[in-house]
Amino acid sequence: MSNRKPAVKLIRALSALLAALFIFSPTSFFTEVKALPMSSYAFDTIKTEEEFRVAVGVRYGSSAYPLHAMTSPYGFVFGEAEISRTEHNFTPLYTIEESDIAAVVDTNLTIGYQSCEIATSEKNTDIGGYHVEISNASKNVWNNLEDLRVIFGAQYDHVFPAYINGQKTIRIGSYPNYSSASAAAAAVGATLDDFTISVASPSSEGVCYLNSDYDTILFEYSGDEGFCGGVCARQIAGAEYSYLYYSRNSSLYDGVFCFKRYLSDSEGEGLSMINLVRMQEYVEGVIPNEISNTWPIECLRAFALMVRSFAIANINRHYSAYGFDVCSSSCCQVYQGRKQVNDTVIEAVRSTRNEILVCGDTIVESAYSSSQGGYTVGSQYVWGGSLPYLVNQPTPWEDYGDVKNGLWTAEITEKELAKAFKNAGYSAIKGSRIVDFSYQTSDDSPYLYSFTGIDEKGNSATATRAAKVKSLFGSTVKSANFTIAKGELTYTYTDVLANRIINLAGSVSGKINVYTGEGVKETDISLLSFMTDLGQALSDASKALFVKTGEGVATLTPIEVGEIPVSTMPDADGYYTIVSNFGDFLVVSEVRDITETIKASNKNNYVIAGMGYGHGVGASQYGVLHLAKAGATYEQIVRAYYSGTEIVNIKDYFK
Repeated sequence: MSNRKPAVKLIRALSALLAALFIFSPTSFFTEVKALPMSSYAFDTIKTEEEFRVAVGVRYGSSAYPLHAMTSPYGFVFGEAEISRTEHNFTPLYTIEESDIAAVVDTNLTIGYQSCEIATSEKNTDIGGYHVEISNASKNVWNNLEDLRVIFGAQYDHVFPAYINGQKTIRIGSYPNYSSASAAAAAVGATLDDFTISVASPSSEGVCYLNSDYDTILFEYSGDEGFCGGVCARQIAGAEYSYLYYSRNSSLYDGVFCFKRYLSDSEGEGLSMINLVRMQEYVEGVIPNEISNTWPIECLRAFALMVRSFAIANINRHYSAYGFDVCSSSCCQVYQGRKQVNDTVIEAVRSTRNEILVCGDTIVESAYSSSQGGYTVGSQYVWGGSLPYLVNQPTPWEDYGDVKNGLWTAEITEKELAKAFKNAGYSAIKGSRIVDFSYQTSDDSPYLYSFTGIDEKGNSATATRAAKVKSLFGSTVKSANFTIAKGELTYTYTDVLANRIINLAGSVSGKINVYTGEGVKETDISLLSFMTDLGQALSDASKALFVKTGEGVATLTPIEVGEIPVSTMPDADGYYTIVSNFGDFLVVSEVRDITETIKASNKNNYVIAGMGYGHGVGASQYGVLHLAKAGATYEQIVRAYYSGTEIVNIKDYFK
C-alpha cells in the first residue's frame, strides 16, 4: 500500500536541525572508518596477490545455521557483497558501533534465552518478518533515520535501515503477518509526507541483523542473484586493527562475512556464511591449520606456495552448489581465519608473495596429504584424470614410521568386510562373508588401485581407484597404501636414519672433482649423469658415488658428497642409502628396512598393514618437514613433489 499525507511540523523541524549536524551516512562513513577495500576483478586482469580475493565457505550445507553470532570491538560495517564466477567485491553501506551482533534469516523468529530460532507459528513469533517500509526513489531516506526514530521509536520496537535490491529504505516495526503490518503502515502513512509507504514481507534472499540480545533489528538486506549481505569489522584510526570474531569456532577472521540464504529439503533453512578475504590472509589462515606453525620456515614457505596455487586453481570449485570458491574443510584446505597465525606464518606468506606453481600453462592443483608411506600415487589412480605433475614417485626421505598414523595395522572380520561392500553400494555381494579377495596396485606405486571381494556364494565386487578402495574400508584403513592377508601377515617398512640435501648446481664455475682411471680430474657438472632413475639406490662396496662422465664411469668420493656413504649394501646396523636425483640437487637418505609379522585374533579374520595417512597424491605434509629439516629450500621441496613444475609470479601469469 502507498500513502502520502501532509507532514507534521515536527519532522520538518528535525530535518532542518539534522541538516546542520553530522549525519552518519555512507559518505561520512568513509571519513570515519577504514573499510576493507574490495574492487571488482576479472581473472584476466589480476596483477598482484593483494588484488586477488577468495570466497571461502565457512558454514554451508548442514552447517548453514539460521543464526550466526559475531563480535568486533569497534562495531560493524554492513554492506553488499558481489560473489560471482568473475566478480568478488564488497560495497560498504552503513556502520554501527554495536560490538556484538547476529545474522539471522529474514523470517518470523522466536527469541529464547541466549537463542534465536525460526518461529514454528505466528503465535510463537517474537520478531516478525513483516515491516512497514519507508522509501523514496529520488533521495537517500537514511538521512532521515534519526528523526524517524524520534517520531516512531517509542511506539514501534524497531526503526532501522535496510538495503533492498539496490535501494535504501527504512523499516519500522515487526509483525508476524501481512495484515498486521498493513494496519501499521496505514498509521505510519498518516503521519508522513514525501515518502512511499508499503509493507515489506520476508524475502527468500533476505538477511536480518540483530543486536546481541536478539531484541532489536539493526539492519536488513536483500539482493539479486550473485549479491548477498555482508559485514566487516569497523576500524578506528589510530586503534589496533580489528577482526571479526566468530563464536561457533572461537576464531578471528579478516575480510568480510557474507551471508546467503540456503534451503534444503534434508538440511532445512539457514544462512551460508562465506568469508570474502584477500588471498594473502587466506593463505595465512590455511597454513597453521594444515601444518604446525612451529615447523621450519622453508616448510611454511613451501606450503604458502602450495596453498596459494591450489586456491587459485580451484576458484569457483563450489560455486555451482554453494556460491563460493573453496570450502574451509579438508575437502579443499582447512581454513580457520586467524587461528594460530603467528609471525613465522606471516613471514612465510610475505616472502613468497605473488608466487604460484605452474606446469606449462596450467596452475598446479597442489594436492597434499598427511603422510604417504614412502611413495606418492598419481591422481589418475585415485580420482581419475591424469596430471603430469601428480605422478607415482618414491619419497624415501619420508620417515613415516615416526609420525602420527604414518604406520598402522588393522583387523577386520569376513562379515565386517561383506557389510562394508554392501554399505558402499556394491549390490553384487549377496553373502554375509567375504571369504577371498584380490587386488591390483597402481602400477609402480604400492597404493591399491582396485580391491575385489568374493563372498561365500562366489559373488564378487570390485572397488576401483584408490579413493574408493580407501572409502570401502572406512576408518579401518588410513590410506590405500596397504597390504592385506587372512590370519597372518608379514610386511616390510622403511625406517629413515638421516636425510641430506646435496646441491650440485651453483658450485664454483660448475666444476667438480671426480676420480677417473687417470686419477682426479675436474669435470663440468653438466657432464655428470647419475646412473640411476629417481629413487633408485646406487651401489659401491667402497661407499663412493658412481657417476658417468664423457669419458666413462667416474667415482665421486664420500668427502665430496658431504661424507654420506652411498651403498645398497647394508652396513653393520642394516642401513643403506637411496639417492633421489632432481638434476641440480640430490636428496640422500640413509634408510633401513624393517620386517614384522602380525597375526589376527581369529584365523579367519583379515589383518592389514598400512603406510601413510590420506589420499597419497602430491606432497606429504610430514615429508615436507623431513626435507626442510634436511636443508631443502622451499623451491626444492615443491620440485621434489610436483614433477616438471616451476615457480612464476601471478602478475606474469595473468598478463
